[in-house]
Amino acid sequence: QTFQIRGIPSLIVLDGKSGNFITSDGRNDVIGVRGDEAKGKELVQIWKSKEAVPLHEANLSGDQGPWYMVWLKNVLGNPIYLIGIYYMIKSALAKLNEMGKVDSGENQDL
Repeated sequence: QTFQIRGIPSLIVLDGKSGNFITSDGRNDVIGVRGDEAKGKELVQIWKSKEAVPLHEANLSGDQGPWYMVWLKNVLGNPIYLIGIYYMIKSALAKLNEMGKVDSGENQDL
């Protein structure tokens, strides 16, 4: 709860000497390195250059941008949501198709 972790795995970067907060986006940073040693060293230097702040002053909300981008990121990050959305759309289209057939049949009788 302290770090407001929303997914597993997650990587929170803290200063090793002071225990102060550096970033809550460590996982995405590490994924961006993709095994490149030079990028990895550069990333560590970036983390070291950031101002570490005490946990009670840290922005742990993630400040990830507009609500629709956060929603899109969550949906794309959880495949079960995509399956659910697909099922809902498929069901809705089937209902609309069924309603169209009923309406067409009623109109022909008149």
